[in-house]
Amino acid sequence: MSCKERLMLLILFPLLVASSENGFEQIVDSRRCNLSALYVIERRLTDLAEDMQRALHQVIDSDTGMCPPEWLPFQSSCYWFSPSDVLMNWDEAAEHCNTMNAYLAVPNTPAENMYLYEQCYPLRKYVHPVPGLAMWLLGCTDVENEGTWVCLDNTILSYDAWKSGEPNNYAGNEHRLSLDMRDGAPPAVWNDIISTEWNAQFICERAQGI
Repeated sequence: MSCKERLMLLILFPLLVASSENGFEQIVDSRRCNLSALYVIERRLTDLAEDMQRALHQVIDSDTGMCPPEWLPFQSSCYWFSPSDVLMNWDEAAEHCNTMNAYLAVPNTPAENMYLYEQCYPLRKYVHPVPGLAMWLLGCTDVENEGTWVCLDNTILSYDAWKSGEPNNYAGNEHRLSLDMRDGAPPAVWNDIISTEWNAQFICERAQGI
């Protein structure tokens, strides 16, 4: 039974019950009731109740995003945000996400980028040498072709939110993407960083329902 069929059943179930009850009353009133008819009606109502319960659970699972514990749903993805005591460089973070059947997060829209920022901001830890700067590692790199940002979800970066003056490939070695959080700066902006220079927090992303 498809999800659409289950939802239709959820909507139609009260009508089916009412119809069955009316039919049952007619059987009793007409004195044509027998044990076989009672059993068929009871079995039908039981089956319908079980199907409705399964459909309801599927609707609830869909609403909660079908994400594992400690993962948060947004649109069609689940996200895991590293706590302040789990800090890695970009390559280590990418491998860590891979062990969880995920990849470093790739914000493909302004809405997704802002959602990640809003989740990260209260969890941020200042680890960068620049005072008041925290960063979260994201899953794109231009290490193969400077200026062409390829992401770990096998897409080419088409949306961007670079902060002013970035990406600048400082010292010719900044080829990894980060979400920067600098006190007093605009929110949800990106920077290009060196992959192994700093350990930072990071975000893992995976599709819902896997």
